[in-house]
Amino acid sequence: MKRAAIQGAGLAILYWIVIRFVWRQPGATTATYVIFPLAGFVAYTCITYFIDRFTYQKRLRKQQGPSK
Repeated sequence: MKRAAIQGAGLAILYWIVIRFVWRQPGATTATYVIFPLAGFVAYTCITYFIDRFTYQKRLRKQQGPSK
């Protein structure tokens, strides 16, 4: 979970920079610049966590070998 949260934070910061300085929208509020990166952080962290968990369990099953 820690690894997924760190990656999510990095992505949220990058996303904030992009929407704040590159995709400027007239009339956008400060809440817009906070809510969207925060939602991206939550979504990316959850997705990354479940993908990492799946691949880790798959690797453990592969190391155990075929069951008889």
